[in-house]
Amino acid sequence: MSSVHKAFAGMTWSVVVNVVNAIYGFIATPLLIHYFGKDQYGLIALASSVNAYMGLMDMGLSSTNVRFFANWLTKGEHEKVKKLMQTCTAFYGTIGIINALVLIIVSFYSAHIFNVTPYQDAILKKMLYILAGVAVINWYTSCFGQIISATENVAWVQKRTLVTKILMIGVVILTLVLKLTIIQYFVGIILAGLCVLPVTIRKVKKEAPFVSFMAKFDGSIFKEILPYSLGIFSFGIFQYSYRQLQVVIVGMQGAISSVTDFGVMTSIASLVSMVGGVFIQSLLPSSSRIVAKGDKDAYYRVAYKGTHYVTIILCFCAFGLMTVDADLIMIYVGKDFLHLTPWLNIWLFLTITSNGSCISSLILGGSNVKPLAYSSAVASVLAICGTWFAVPYFQAGGVVIGMVIYNAIQQIFYYCYYWRKDLKIDTWRIFVRTDLPFITLGLGLTFILKNLPHFSNNWVNVFFFGLIFAVIYLTITYLISSKEDRNFIFKLILRK
Repeated sequence: MSSVHKAFAGMTWSVVVNVVNAIYGFIATPLLIHYFGKDQYGLIALASSVNAYMGLMDMGLSSTNVRFFANWLTKGEHEKVKKLMQTCTAFYGTIGIINALVLIIVSFYSAHIFNVTPYQDAILKKMLYILAGVAVINWYTSCFGQIISATENVAWVQKRTLVTKILMIGVVILTLVLKLTIIQYFVGIILAGLCVLPVTIRKVKKEAPFVSFMAKFDGSIFKEILPYSLGIFSFGIFQYSYRQLQVVIVGMQGAISSVTDFGVMTSIASLVSMVGGVFIQSLLPSSSRIVAKGDKDAYYRVAYKGTHYVTIILCFCAFGLMTVDADLIMIYVGKDFLHLTPWLNIWLFLTITSNGSCISSLILGGSNVKPLAYSSAVASVLAICGTWFAVPYFQAGGVVIGMVIYNAIQQIFYYCYYWRKDLKIDTWRIFVRTDLPFITLGLGLTFILKNLPHFSNNWVNVFFFGLIFAVIYLTITYLISSKEDRNFIFKLILRK
């Protein structure tokens, strides 16, 4: 298979995995909340988030390894690939031991760190022990998938992820049918991730038979990759910390039930990201090539037209869900979660800010990224502080307040400085011709439809008012769009 076909297959399977992952989270969340209860389900999310934050110890090596593996494989430098593989297993193995020790230490003080009852703390400790037990295996084998990706087998890696997700769906079904305990369910989810390890090892041996799985640290190889790794690490450390600490902060500053509230909002809001992400991936693959060629016409076409189309889709999804939010929550998890409606609306509105993805893709072509690192650091630190102080008063809503802080700082920086000065993009044009029209259209329709008389049946309301919103929004969008935009959208639909 050619590199082009491998890249296309990788992108296609990535979309499939993202869709399945979003659907899994959307369906599994209410089922598990109903089965385990609001508080116990929150313990699962809390334990997983504590462990996920340990991923910061990767120090950017995951992306770095793929880059160096790919370069050296292309050049036929198999000995360097072998040394890097052994160095990574030695480094990751050490990190795995540290990760396990940290989780065990956290378990000793979990009752003091998190706002849990003695019964909840006993369950949380067991989950942390389980995660500590598999930490070394997960870290040690993490570079196996990296070398597979470096051989342009991204599609295979995504298929492996899909198999894991299907196994997790099976665990959920078995839990509900066999009435498994929360610990048994947790162990099942962990085993679902480990089941693909044998086929992963076999794939590595097939693609790179000269590598060794024996850990052996090589200082010269590590020094060669370290500068690049630290560059990536410094760029994403604050943003990664902010994302992963959200649930942890809720567990420390709020009630465990609020962790579940946050999970519910995440499941619904992720639907916008899923749909928008599928559309975005059809626009972005050529961005790096455009920048590399210095094609200014194509460059600004991606910036303006790409942002325009993505905004249309994101506003359609975000405001469409806002139109039926209360009825959707009632169907999804019940009336006990209706208090989340205002916070969910704010979160859905914030998802529209991801319309800058097209412009962000152009940055990867070689623009100065230092200002981005600085703005991300400032926004992340202030958002973490805002979340910390807001959660005791607003519970899961405090995380949304942190999101408002983060997005406000980033958007002001992008529109008023970075995009205008460094990328030479007319942000006023984007705001007036793209952001303002479709945000106004979405807000107006949502306000009108939410204030109309509703039916007593939640399903009918979701279908009826959702359909009305879709028809009116798409009709008006079609009428105000240029002939070029209409032709592009039709071609895109026919191509898909």
